[in-house]
Amino acid sequence: MKYFNILFYFSSICLFGCSSRPNLEIHQLSQQVPEKGVATSIGGYNSGCLIGAVSLPISQVGLETMRVSRGRFWGHPNLINFITSSAKQVQKKYGVKLSVSDLGHAKGGPSLTGHASHQIGLDVDIWMQTFPSGKALDLAQRETISASSVLTESHEKLNPKKWTPRERGILKILSGNNTVQRIFVTPLIKKQLCDHPTHHGFNNDQLKKIRPWWGHNDHFHVRLKCPGNGPLCKGQADPKDIACDKTLAWWFTEEALEKKEEEVDFIARFLERRKNLPNRCHEIL
Repeated sequence: MKYFNILFYFSSICLFGCSSRPNLEIHQLSQQVPEKGVATSIGGYNSGCLIGAVSLPISQVGLETMRVSRGRFWGHPNLINFITSSAKQVQKKYGVKLSVSDLGHAKGGPSLTGHASHQIGLDVDIWMQTFPSGKALDLAQRETISASSVLTESHEKLNPKKWTPRERGILKILSGNNTVQRIFVTPLIKKQLCDHPTHHGFNNDQLKKIRPWWGHNDHFHVRLKCPGNGPLCKGQADPKDIACDKTLAWWFTEEALEKKEEEVDFIARFLERRKNLPNRCHEIL
């Protein structure tokens, strides 16, 4: 079944029928088609757009694409290549499929809910939960199965039944790719790597990329570097150190632990983000 047939199906039974976001249909983010042209990321991860996006397959060797109805399965070709090649490596080594949720919309830009980033086709959320290689998900399962946290119920420790050498090995595969700029994870994962005498086999280049951040208890947020031939892409400076010092310790202070997400007016935030995009993106979106 084509992606667009799938999106039409879900637009009638889920997106507009059960959503609490009344303006979603106005912008039709889930049903965008890519802007034609040479693949180009424009702007920064948190404020930009994308030309020449490519769609991630719903299901292929080593991966399953989740939450198809959101229409966030588009990315720069570099991102699609990274995901598919990583999935093949994971399946070959561990015999499981990666579960991939959000990349970005077909033209990039901000999403109505969720991420501040994922705007230029170089970010992807890969669930820490995997599926057996022989398991194929149907459309309903892709919408209803949820990512599983690797923390204990108290959120104070990693759950050894959920965060196993396999999940750690998957992170090693992801972080070993030279195109990766950062991978955001729950602080407890970073701490486990830093505290181990040999960092569980992660080298310094990999450790530099792995950064703690709130809300990443159940997925890896992987961010790629700006393509070398993309002068319009505004990237981040590469992390300078492995950050196993006081910068990591801060994540376990009261200040960090008590930080709570503020109530958000999603529509107002979305419109503000759209207003402040680079000029070229206004023409595209």
